[in-house]
Amino acid sequence: VSQSRYANADNKIDLEAQTTMYWVGVIKTFWFVTPYFKFGRASTEADLKSDSSILTYTAKTSESVDVDGGYYALGANLEFGIIKFGAEISKVMDVDRVTGKLSFDF
Repeated sequence: VSQSRYANADNKIDLEAQTTMYWVGVIKTFWFVTPYFKFGRASTEADLKSDSSILTYTAKTSESVDVDGGYYALGANLEFGIIKFGAEISKVMDVDRVTGKLSFDF
């Protein structure tokens, strides 16, 4: 919501989104290394509604989006006693990602 010094503005924005993923994976532990591979499908549905008014002007808009695409991830976890390291390369619906992680196992 934004307001100017001379006129009151009234804005209402409503966003609803849902993402669903289905995947299967393969994993195998070798000594202290656990490589894995996952693949599947991902879909997202989103609805956006916006109502705005300032003085006597009113504007309304709405948009709907349905996106469907593939998913894959390739990674490995390394375990050294209580310390674990991990790295992963993944792609979800044309979005690439590289992830690293550090965890402690007690």
